[in-house]
Formats: sequence, C-alpha cells, structure tokens
Amino acid sequence: MYRDNDKISVMQLIAILIVALFDVQLLSFPRDLAVAVGPDGWFVLLLVLAIGAGLGWCFLKMGQMFPGEGIVEILQAVVGKTLGWVLGAGLFLLWLGQTARVVRLSSALVQVSLLDSTPNEVISLVFLLVSVHMARKGIEPMGRMATLVALGAI
Repeated sequence: MYRDNDKISVMQLIAILIVALFDVQLLSFPRDLAVAVGPDGWFVLLLVLAIGAGLGWCFLKMGQMFPGEGIVEILQAVVGKTLGWVLGAGLFLLWLGQTARVVRLSSALVQVSLLDSTPNEVISLVFLLVSVHMARKGIEPMGRMATLVALGAI
C-alpha cells in the first residue's frame, strides 16, 4: 500500500483492467450483436476493438501532450474555450448515463442472483456509495477493490 493514493502496483492495474473488461454488458452483447449483424458479428467485433484501441491511443497521446490537465482543460486547449466546455458537458452527461445504466444492470443482476428480497434501490444505493468512496479516495483503493473482485471471480 502506498501513502499517496495516486500510485498502484502492476497487479492492481491488471485487476482494474480485468474488472473493466468484464462489464455487465458482456452478458448480453453477443446476443445483441448476433441479432443486429448476423453471422458477420465477429468482423464487427474486431472493428469495434480496433476503434477502441485507436481511441485509447489518442487519449494516451493527449494525456502525454497535456500532463496534469483534466479532460475539460485538454478539450478547451484543443478546440477552444466554449466548444471545449460544451464537449466536456456532453462527456459528463454521457458518463452519467453510462453510470446509470451500469448501476441499474448490476443491481438487477445482484438482486436476481443473490439478494432476491432486497429492494433494487438499496442495492443501487450501495453500489453508488462504494463508487463515490472509491472515487474520492484515489486510484489505490480502486486497485485494492478491483483486486478483491478479480480474485473473488477466479
């Protein structure tokens, strides 16, 4: 464990990546892809992976070009102050929507499989409280939590 909460071990980074890869959407994505595309779904999956890797590389390079800056500051430096603020607000709304989707799906999955008599709102509230705690405490507690989840899944 590190004193400052902005450093994680390699094992914690691997655990965060494993937990991030196995999102709730992983449960329904193959069926949705097969319905939408048909037998050529493997090609679409490869295309999506390539696009994701390209976007990840772009984010990495932008982070290297603007060290110590947040996403809104980088956007304002690249596209201008007003448009950067608008794009930053759009990203916030996108992440808020994704958070709502993931919390709703995760709590429904936990309710159906583990806690069938617990109200869905209580499970969602616990998920949100743990997420807020981890976000406020830095990346190291997130690495520790991801390690526990990844080891528990194995």
